[in-house]
Amino acid sequence: MKFNNKNFSKIDPEKIALYGVTENVEISFQKLLNGVANLEKICNTYNVPENSVITISCKGRLHQALYLLCGLNLPYIISPLNPEYKKEELERILNHSESKLVISDQDSFEGITDCTLLVKADINSLCDKTATAKTELNIKGELLIYTSGTTGNPKGVLLSASQILKNTEVAINSFGYNKDWISASLLPMFHTFTLISDLISILRVGGRCIICPTFNALTSLTIKTILKEKSIKSFSAVPIIFQAINALFQLEDMSNLMFAISGAAPLTEKVRLDFYSKFHAQIVPCYGLSETTCFATISPLQEIKPKAVGKPAGIMIKVVNMQCLKEELLPGQVGEIVMKGASVIGSGYFKDQVHRDSYTLDGYFRTGDLGYFDSDGYLYISGRKKNMIIRGGKKIYLEDVNHCIEELSWVNECVSIAIVQENEEDESIAFIVIQQPEKRSKQDILQHVSAKLTLLHLPDHIEFIDKIPRTKTGKPRIQQLKNIMLSNGI
Repeated sequence: MKFNNKNFSKIDPEKIALYGVTENVEISFQKLLNGVANLEKICNTYNVPENSVITISCKGRLHQALYLLCGLNLPYIISPLNPEYKKEELERILNHSESKLVISDQDSFEGITDCTLLVKADINSLCDKTATAKTELNIKGELLIYTSGTTGNPKGVLLSASQILKNTEVAINSFGYNKDWISASLLPMFHTFTLISDLISILRVGGRCIICPTFNALTSLTIKTILKEKSIKSFSAVPIIFQAINALFQLEDMSNLMFAISGAAPLTEKVRLDFYSKFHAQIVPCYGLSETTCFATISPLQEIKPKAVGKPAGIMIKVVNMQCLKEELLPGQVGEIVMKGASVIGSGYFKDQVHRDSYTLDGYFRTGDLGYFDSDGYLYISGRKKNMIIRGGKKIYLEDVNHCIEELSWVNECVSIAIVQENEEDESIAFIVIQQPEKRSKQDILQHVSAKLTLLHLPDHIEFIDKIPRTKTGKPRIQQLKNIMLSNGI
């Protein structure tokens, strides 16, 4: 049966909706309803006008999830921020958003402006019984996500209640979530991936979400225990986390797992197949942007194709000629991926003028990503529009080079970046993390690429490094890689 409720399914108020692992605290649906009423009272006390921005920046992940969920049930714009932001970045974002209220679990908060109030997050007071408790959950607020991608200044993506509801509805129907589902959230809550995939979608059908610590080397043992003890059926992660899980976890640690969901960065076939072989559960490749709420494509659970990111998730997607955006390309032809639909932003970025190059003339959002469809309607990502080089008049997509190098059994991961300078030939540099130091052979890399691709694909420079610097959502930090390049005299 397809889920098409306007908002939330009928819920059992006494059922546990959230469990915070670090805090060891359970939050029932009734406490969520109390939280909505108590947060509304706070906003009224401080005279926060409706449709104002409320910023949530909590190091406690249960705090972040709880205040965000309650806020989305009120007529405000909820903006979750990275709690690790420094003063300069906080000031820039708070000034841009004109936030009227900041909710934080820290005793001090840098970046507060004269027009912004600070409220200390507290689970007990928020969830206390109230005579004016709501009787149902009803998303009516908006979500403001600040995203910087891998380069450039952060931009505000404003997502409406209807966009959130549509994208979570597609997720529910695609993944088969139901009232008995238990998910785990391992990813940062200042991006939409875990919010849509693991949190809001699950609660809409009356299921439960386990709020784990963000995955890293120090928390992996705790997360391993939780996945087993709490009978987790699904979680979302980025490829580097799946790589770590393959190395550290055993089958019995995830005996209840139905599947896991991958996004935010390219997933290698080696990682996907190793995961399935070890845990007998699929990694479901997906693709999306903050600008598409979360999911733009989802792979059908029973028909996952190697290297594909799935089929359109309730939106329209085209691959167009970069020189003539009106020309839709045929299957197999690489072009720019453009999108339009119920969960895609249609009027540019928050408080920023809509630039003509953000959309096609017929209103499709330009992702800046390159890819192609196959004849069955599956989408494949070839790379970023700017992450390519031109040699002999031929476009070389550097993600193709990454995938090729990662086929080598002794290579953990590879990230290639373009070096493009005026009046100079385009060059590329491949940063490679390997498993076995004794096999640090650049010649083997070059031979493999030339045999699998073409001589035009050969990287001009190869750097072996211990670790690819990444954002918390798994995207390579391009500027840090460029700094490595400069320090090595390239």
